[in-house]
Amino acid sequence: MSKEKTNDDLFCWEQVLRTHRVFRISQVFATRQTAEKLLPLYALFSAIEQICSTISDEEVARSKINWWRMEILQKLPGESLHPIVKQLTRTGAMNDLPVGSIATLLDSAESRLDSQAPADLTDLKQRCVETQQPQFELELAVCGSKSDFIGDESFNLARSGLLQLIRESEGRKEQGAYWWVPLNLLARHNVGRADLSGGSNSGEVTALMADIVTAREFWGHESAGSFTGKSEESQNMRHFFAINALYKRQLRRLDGLIPERFPAVLNKTGLGDLFRAWKSARALH
Repeated sequence: MSKEKTNDDLFCWEQVLRTHRVFRISQVFATRQTAEKLLPLYALFSAIEQICSTISDEEVARSKINWWRMEILQKLPGESLHPIVKQLTRTGAMNDLPVGSIATLLDSAESRLDSQAPADLTDLKQRCVETQQPQFELELAVCGSKSDFIGDESFNLARSGLLQLIRESEGRKEQGAYWWVPLNLLARHNVGRADLSGGSNSGEVTALMADIVTAREFWGHESAGSFTGKSEESQNMRHFFAINALYKRQLRRLDGLIPERFPAVLNKTGLGDLFRAWKSARALH
């Protein structure tokens, strides 16, 4: 392995672990070739997410997103010097990625910089699904899957999307960070958005967040991992089910906590997570 490739690989890992610490566990359940492609892909997801979570100046954030548009969508293969793009190219993942899904990923991120608050939990679920849909499509493409899932994957996308919105808000630490909390819940609990980002430990804040993370809109029937595809495709999709099982476990852990304590929970992994991911991946058939 060349020094350049090693450095690019390490860079991708650093990016991924800033937002998706459970990826260290879930990638074990992908085939070696798929795992090599998923690493820079998830690094890309993380880099885009960090734009939404750490850059307070909207114009600067938009310019960063536009930079990624040029780097991925406009440059020829091999022209980019960015470690993530180089690894996407080296692993062959870049050849798999649908241009439309990449564009939607970036458009979705930009839309979250100045988005209108959802009216209720149903509206919030739709926003979460829309946030994750392009990422789902890109992972599906990297895994070489063209088959259909049996069941409604909207619950998986809603949960992972909600966790992403939570992570983005924890990074911003400002009043607009929790723009996605439904208006009707703020009114019901008499809570302002500043209370959510200000470290308030009031019972009202705890109850409001519990209403969200335990809402039926984000749960539904447990996915058994049924998949109408060839055996090889099924193996490649084990990562998707493993990481979503971990997302579900993370979301359950947030119940009863105030937002200030969310990062500690989301950054913690253990043997129980490994077993849960193994059980979900093993069920795929």
